[in-house]
Amino acid sequence: MPFQIEAEETLREAILRTRNERLDKAIAALQGKPQPSAEAIHDARREFKRLRSLVRLVRGSMDKPVRVREDQALGNVGRALAQSRDAAALLETVEKVFGTLMPEDRKSRRISAEGQKLLQQVREELRDHAERGLDPLEMKATVKLLRDMKRRVWLPSSTAPEDWSVTVGKGLWRTYRQGRELFAVSNSVGLLNASDELWHESRKRAKTLGYQLRFLRKIWPGTLNAIAEQLEELSERLGEDHDLALIRLRLTQVALPETNFEQFSAARLNLIRTIDRRRRRLQNEALRRSRLVYLEQPRRFLKRMHCYWDCWRSQQTRAPTPSPVQPANSALV
Repeated sequence: MPFQIEAEETLREAILRTRNERLDKAIAALQGKPQPSAEAIHDARREFKRLRSLVRLVRGSMDKPVRVREDQALGNVGRALAQSRDAAALLETVEKVFGTLMPEDRKSRRISAEGQKLLQQVREELRDHAERGLDPLEMKATVKLLRDMKRRVWLPSSTAPEDWSVTVGKGLWRTYRQGRELFAVSNSVGLLNASDELWHESRKRAKTLGYQLRFLRKIWPGTLNAIAEQLEELSERLGEDHDLALIRLRLTQVALPETNFEQFSAARLNLIRTIDRRRRRLQNEALRRSRLVYLEQPRRFLKRMHCYWDCWRSQQTRAPTPSPVQPANSALV
């Protein structure tokens, strides 16, 4: 089933059903033979992010030790699989910005010979990381952890009626507030003063909010899907920005040859300037979208989401009324 609550489910049922489905998908992705593909690893990491967003959404109804344990466990397994996938993503970004470095590539022809050599060195390092296989023992331990997680209790048993504010309201409010505050800092200090860490944290909070709204999308599909799409676009901009920041760092760490040192130094400076210009455009676009997403005060946003929930739930519990029988010639009346 999709990553969303369904009409016939309580919040508790939807959370536990979704958790088990996402864990099953992640386990299946990591059990490819002889080794899971890069795409399978990417799929598994996406499921981990969805699960972490779910843990943070239901923070109000989870015992704190349980929430901290599950959040940290999902973060750790995601990072354990990150190296090869992140290197592959950086390779894609290098080609997107600078081309394939082949003679027929128009983007690459604009780069000096020295610049192409520097980029080629960065590409070879990234390709080496991307092609490294995952440790089979570490993969086995990850699958075991996911299976154990499926057996663990997330939510304490309760016979009380479901409470939006306790079950998901607190977590949704916190995620929205954190993202809004981070983008407010970027707005106040300006693009040139915002750190790479600030942009990266802003992206992670936007990604989490997007997953949480997609889980709740059924309660008001048009509006919540539209917000989630804006968050996805925002996250993609900042995802590329983060990749470019890492590529920039790798370029600064490349040792320049003593021969033609000045030419190589100038070529590296030109590459860094190209990266910086592109990053400014991406950051500007992300900030523009963030002003649309985070327009409301957190409490006002939560109140609106709560109203959507109440309307949706009232429609589920309301008995259908039979249509009145019209006379045969009613169209003529």
